Amino acid sequence: MDMHSPQTSTCRIALPCYENRVMPRFGMARTFIFADINRSKKQITAITEKNWESSQPMDLPAWLQQQRVEGVLCGGIHPRYQIALEAKGMWVAWGFRGEIEAVLNQWLDAEKHPDKLADGFGFVSCCRIQHAAASNKISNTPCPRRKKP
Repeated sequence: MDMHSPQTSTCRIALPCYENRVMPRFGMARTFIFADINRSKKQITAITEKNWESSQPMDLPAWLQQQRVEGVLCGGIHPRYQIALEAKGMWVAWGFRGEIEAVLNQWLDAEKHPDKLADGFGFVSCCRIQHAAASNKISNTPCPRRKKP
């Protein structure tokens, strides 16, 4: 079953990490946490950790696509990675910091209650415009500014 399809019940997000925290710079990460999220319940169904082992930095978006990732939650990210991830069909939400579990819970809470989004919580890059991080990424509601493929 294709996880990128809006009909599937699960989406997978990736978080670059070091130990139990979100890595401050996406491009420096070699370890990623993958969280599978139930779309309808907006709950974590599985968490796995994988190491990316490559000497080619721009292979990272392709590797994440192979892992069936739909979106990335991260600290800072260079625009070249944002563009490469978007080209592979993934969304990017940046500006997160702290422990992985706290970031996931904060993001899920914001997805459930976008009106309670805290200032400085994070931003989504989906159409070269920064949106607040809770932009219905789980439910696949498209950004009205994003061009259709």
